[in-house]
Amino acid sequence: QVINCPKTPFSVAISDNGDLYVATSEDCLYVFDSKGYPKKTVGDRTLTDGLLFKLTNGTIRNSEPSLIIKNNILYLQRSTDVYRLTLDGNMINSFSSSGGTGLLIDEYNRIYVSNCSGNKIDVFNHNGGHLFSIDGNVTGGCSLESPYGLASDPLGNIHVATSGSNTIKVITKEGVYIRKYGDLKGPRGIAIDGYGYSFVTEYEGNCISIFDPQGNKIHTVGGLRHKPFGLALANNVLYIANSLANVVLKYDTCKNQMIF
Repeated sequence: QVINCPKTPFSVAISDNGDLYVATSEDCLYVFDSKGYPKKTVGDRTLTDGLLFKLTNGTIRNSEPSLIIKNNILYLQRSTDVYRLTLDGNMINSFSSSGGTGLLIDEYNRIYVSNCSGNKIDVFNHNGGHLFSIDGNVTGGCSLESPYGLASDPLGNIHVATSGSNTIKVITKEGVYIRKYGDLKGPRGIAIDGYGYSFVTEYEGNCISIFDPQGNKIHTVGGLRHKPFGLALANNVLYIANSLANVVLKYDTCKNQMIF
């Protein structure tokens, strides 16, 4: 199934009731129902005073936003800001980080924000208080070169899509380096299922690589010619933000085929 988006989709998330939330290059989120029909927007496309994701001086943030839903709370990272919202778009709180290109929420509701330009991951509590940073000083000298997408495996370890090294690096929640895998071309988004299989978008390779829990590549989904970016996984369906095509694609992870 191809879900058309008005603007460049960068990140996707699925709510418990099956709604698809899409963060695009615009200052709002698009919401589609479980059948792919447009449902609503979160935010304001008209640049009024009610716009949720507008700079204080009135200019639009031009960035590659990240989006995740956890415990019915919507987390949106856009440029140097992180927002916590209800699913209807009401603001809970927001805070600034030093930059962001990926999000992860752990079981303690700690917010992990990958910082591509800073080669690190910053960790915050739900109120926006900075807890610690993960970089080469914490990972035992293993640097995180331009980190993007973040995902947690069944053991609670964090897999980091490091576009600078074209690999996935695995660390503990405290940042201790474990291992790396993959030989990728511009990894961006990553999702991991309940069995530990990981799905990674290759922005420069125009494909998705699938790895087993040991990090061995077992399948490649090719033909994504328009720069795949963010991913979301729910009920064995992978949602793919195909950024330059302005569409979200759906992939059946059990049958290893696209859903049309």
